[in-house]
Amino acid sequence: MGWYDSFKTGTLDYIANGWGKNKKEKKKSASSFWADEWSRYEYSEPTYWNGTDYVTKTFTKVESDTVSMVKLNAHRRAISNFVNILTNKNIPVKFARKGDSYTDGKEVVLSAEVNPEKFDIAVGLALHEASHIQLTDFKLFPSYVVPAHLFNKYAKTIGLDVSSGTDVRIANDTLFDVIKSLTNFVEDRRIDQFIYDTCPGYRDYYRALYEEYFYDKVIDKGLKSDEYTTEDLQSYMFRIINITNANTDLGKLKGLKKIYHLLDLKTIKRLKSTKDSLDIAEKITDIVLDNIIIEHQQNQNGKGDSGDPADINEDGNGNEAGDTESDEMGGGNANVNGIGQQSNDDKDYLSKSAKQTLDKKIKNQKDFVNNQIKKKGLTKKEEDTLEQIAKSGTDMESVGGMHTDEGHYLPGTQCIVSKKMTEELMKSDSFPFANWSSYDSNWYSFNDRLLQEGIILGTLLGKRLQIRSEERETVTPRQKNGRIDRRLVAALGFDYESVFSTKEIDKFKKVMLHVSIDGSGSMSGSLWDSALKLTIALCKATTMVSNLEIQVSIRGTWNDKAYVCIAYDSRFDKFTKVKQLFPALHANGTTPEGLCYEAIMKYFVESTKDMESYFLNICDGEPNFQDKNCNYSGKAALYHTKKMVSLIKEKGIKVMSYFVADSGYGYGRSRDNFKTMYGSDSKFIDIQAVVPISKTLNELFLKK
Repeated sequence: MGWYDSFKTGTLDYIANGWGKNKKEKKKSASSFWADEWSRYEYSEPTYWNGTDYVTKTFTKVESDTVSMVKLNAHRRAISNFVNILTNKNIPVKFARKGDSYTDGKEVVLSAEVNPEKFDIAVGLALHEASHIQLTDFKLFPSYVVPAHLFNKYAKTIGLDVSSGTDVRIANDTLFDVIKSLTNFVEDRRIDQFIYDTCPGYRDYYRALYEEYFYDKVIDKGLKSDEYTTEDLQSYMFRIINITNANTDLGKLKGLKKIYHLLDLKTIKRLKSTKDSLDIAEKITDIVLDNIIIEHQQNQNGKGDSGDPADINEDGNGNEAGDTESDEMGGGNANVNGIGQQSNDDKDYLSKSAKQTLDKKIKNQKDFVNNQIKKKGLTKKEEDTLEQIAKSGTDMESVGGMHTDEGHYLPGTQCIVSKKMTEELMKSDSFPFANWSSYDSNWYSFNDRLLQEGIILGTLLGKRLQIRSEERETVTPRQKNGRIDRRLVAALGFDYESVFSTKEIDKFKKVMLHVSIDGSGSMSGSLWDSALKLTIALCKATTMVSNLEIQVSIRGTWNDKAYVCIAYDSRFDKFTKVKQLFPALHANGTTPEGLCYEAIMKYFVESTKDMESYFLNICDGEPNFQDKNCNYSGKAALYHTKKMVSLIKEKGIKVMSYFVADSGYGYGRSRDNFKTMYGSDSKFIDIQAVVPISKTLNELFLKK
C-alpha cells in the first residue's frame, strides 16, 4: 500500500477514497500540542490607565518585530527538533533571507512567517526537505548527461537543426530539466513512502503538506477539464505530477496509463536509491517522447488519430484487456476512459480567469517538485534580532489560565522568558533591565562601585564557605564485613575472619541556590543596589566553593508583558559575565511575581539525596501587573503566587523570601499579603539588613 494510499484514514487510501477531494472536515492542527505553548494567547497590544479610561497602547515596530521574532525562534526550534530526530543528524534549520526555500543536502530553509494555520504545512515541508537530506543523492545530477537515445527522440520531435549549436544546447537543457523534474517527482514518492512507513508520528504533517500543494480544488477542476490534453511536455508534466489525484483521468493523454503502471506506486519501496528514481524518470521520458513524436508526425502528415502504440492492447473503453487493477491504488478511482469518445465541441475548457489560477497552482507544484518553493525572507536586521533571540533562548511561555486552591480564577497570558542573558540581548531594545547607548557605546549608569563592593563581600563569604569543599575520610579496619583489607589476607590461613575494612566519607551535600530578584521599578535605588550587591557576592562565593552552585533570575515587565530572565548560572557561565554585565542592570516595570515563577518552574533544580536546593526571593511589594489578557492583582494574584511557591516547595526546594524596604517604610497590608504568598517563614527586613542575609546563608550552608 502506497504512502498516498494512507493519508486519509487508517486504511490510508489517497486515491481510492479520493483523499484531498473533500476538505469540509476540519480537525485540530497536529502542531497544536507544541505550538499552543507560545501561540495560545495572542500577544495583543497592552492597555494602560490614562486617568480617565483604559487606552490601548500601540506597538512600535521594534516591539512588533521582537514579538514576531520570538515566535519565529520557537517555530524554528520545534521544527529543528523534528528534523534532527528524523535524520539523526544536527541539520541546520534556518529562515530564508530572501528568495527560495531549498534543500542543498546540508540545511533546511523555512519561510520567515508565523501563521498558526500554516504550522502543519511548514513542518511537513521541513520534514520533506530533511528526508531528502537523509535519502537523496545530491551528487547525481551535477554530473548527469542526457542519454543520447532520448535526446535524439526529442530532437526529431521538434525538428531540431543539429547544425545550430545554440538550438542543440537549448534542447538539451530543456530535456535535462524534464528528466530532473520527473526524477524529483519519483524521488519524492520514494522518500515520502519511507518516512511515512518509519515515522508514523509525522503523517499528519505530510497530509497537510500534500493537501496544500496537490489536493486543491483548482487542481481537481483542471484535471477534470480538457485543459492540458495536448501531447506536449507541459501537459504530460501536469498530468504525471498529479497522477495520484483521485480526479486523474488516464485517458486524457496517450501513454499516461502506461506511465501509471510503470510508476507502480503500490510497490514504490522497490526503489532503493536516487539512481533507481532516475531510471524510472528516464523510462517515463521515453514514453512521453514516443507519444509526442506520434502527434508531431500526425500533424505533419495530416493523418487522423491512429491510436497510441503503447496502448494497442486496450479495449474500446481505454482499459487493458484482462486488467483487473485499473481501479486499485495508484490511480484507483482515476478515470481510465479514453477522451476519443468526445468531440471537440464537447471539450470542457476552463474560463480565462480559472485557467490563470490553475497555471499559478501548477507553477507552485513544479516549484515544490524542484525544491524551489518561494518563501518569505528576513531582512538583515530581522535576521540579527532572530539570532540574538536564539542565543539568549528567549521564548514565550503560557502562564495563568487556572483556578487557585482558594477558588479564584486567573486568566491566561504569556510571559517572555530569556533563558540566558547575553550581551547582545542586553543591548537590544527588547531587554527591560539595561540600556545601551549606541551613541557613545556605553552602558547607561554602569555601577562599577557596586561591583567592587559585591566582589569584596563575596570573597569573604567564599573563604568562610571553603570548608564545604573539604572531605573527611575515616577507615575502620578489622571488620567482619565490608571490603577486603589486602594487608590482612594472609590471616585467612589462620582462621582469622575480621579481614575487612569500612570507609566513611564525611562531606557536605551539594547546594543549588536560585536567587530571584524583583526587578520592578519600585526596587530602583538603594533597594536594587543592595539586592544586586548581595547577588554579586553570592556569585563570587560560588567560584571559590566546588559544591556550591547559583542561578540568578530577574523578573519584571517589558512593554506591559511579564518578563523573566535567567541572568547567570554558575554551571555554565563564568564569573567574568557578572563583572562585565551585572553593573549595567537596573530595575524596571511592574511586578508579575508568580507568573514569572510559573514560566521558569521547569528550570528550577529539585532537591535530591545528594543535593539541597534553595530558592531565595528578594522583593519589595505584592503582585501588580496588567495586560489585555490578564489583570494580575488582588487576591487572584496573591493566591496564584502562593500556589507557585507551593509547587516550588513540592520539588523539595527550601524557600527563603525577604521583603525589603527603606528605613521607616510602613508595610501596612503588604505584610499580611507577603505572608499569604510565602508563608510564615517569610521575613521583613530593612534595606540596611540586606547584606547581613549573607551571614544567614553562611550559617545555613555550613550545616550538614
